[in-house]
Amino acid sequence: MLLVGLPLLLSLTPRERAGMLGAELAREVSGDPVRGLFVPSALATTGEWRHALMGMRVDRYRDFGDPHLDVHSGVPAGRMASQAIGKVTGWVLVWPLFLAELALRRLVSAQSQHAVYYADQVAARAVSSRAVVEYVDALTMGESRLTPVMAAARRGETAEEIRDAALSRDTDPGLVAARREDSLAGQAAWQAEPPTALRAVLLESAGVDEGSVGLGSGESDRIDAELSRHLARTVRELSRIT
Repeated sequence: MLLVGLPLLLSLTPRERAGMLGAELAREVSGDPVRGLFVPSALATTGEWRHALMGMRVDRYRDFGDPHLDVHSGVPAGRMASQAIGKVTGWVLVWPLFLAELALRRLVSAQSQHAVYYADQVAARAVSSRAVVEYVDALTMGESRLTPVMAAARRGETAEEIRDAALSRDTDPGLVAARREDSLAGQAAWQAEPPTALRAVLLESAGVDEGSVGLGSGESDRIDAELSRHLARTVRELSRIT
């Protein structure tokens, strides 16, 4: 539940929370390579190597006035020349690594996106496609959801009051459609997470068997009670943000 962040969790309806639990639990059995052991380590390693090869700087030589340094420094421009050679060598060596990293990210991105779509289908069979779609739309509307929560926290409202206000709101279908379009426009080819708008559209058109496992208001309230201390701390921290 903490994967979506406590402020967003605070604003989710019981049906959206059911979709969240179904989608996140299904991700664990979807074969997503991003959540494995080796792929994240490989991506992190290639990224560190790339930064190391491209991060060489050429510093201007400075005379510190230390006689010991002057004796061993040789030609004052020697250090700058060696750094320049290292930088050029790094740029030459980084291109094969960069292409390998790009190919790996593209491959992992395709597999990870398919895993997410599969997890959404599994979650829809467990809870309902409507619940998963509403949860995905909540992710799409994340900024619009969090702004009222932060404003209420600054006014000194408690987590319970913020929760009650979130449950009484009405969602504007036109705003959801606009945010879906923004989600599609901002998607990069190498991102592992597919656009939330596409996830929602695929669920709406898939026609999967509807699940019947829901999350009632009482069960949702028990989640709030279990996380009450963390939610209260989150509200306090949000109230300090200017």
